[in-house]
Amino acid sequence: RWDGRWQAKGPDLRDVFIAPLGAEGLAACPDWRATGRPRAALLAAPAFWRGAVLLACPAAGLPGDWGFDPEPGLDDLLAAVTSH
Repeated sequence: RWDGRWQAKGPDLRDVFIAPLGAEGLAACPDWRATGRPRAALLAAPAFWRGAVLLACPAAGLPGDWGFDPEPGLDDLLAAVTSH
């Protein structure tokens, strides 16, 4: 889980850890600007790592085979927040 709101999913989560994307990770996401998300937000976005290798960061346009599903009940909260 990432901050109690998101459940990680992927083909093989062994030796994979979730940590913020950070500047080095963002540099490995060439299409991050196309997401429309602010750079500062993406620096803190959850990313999938195996050692020092970035595997995926869906928020930055690098989904790979990994992603996040909202915890039950979070869909309603997200809809309320994004509608304002």
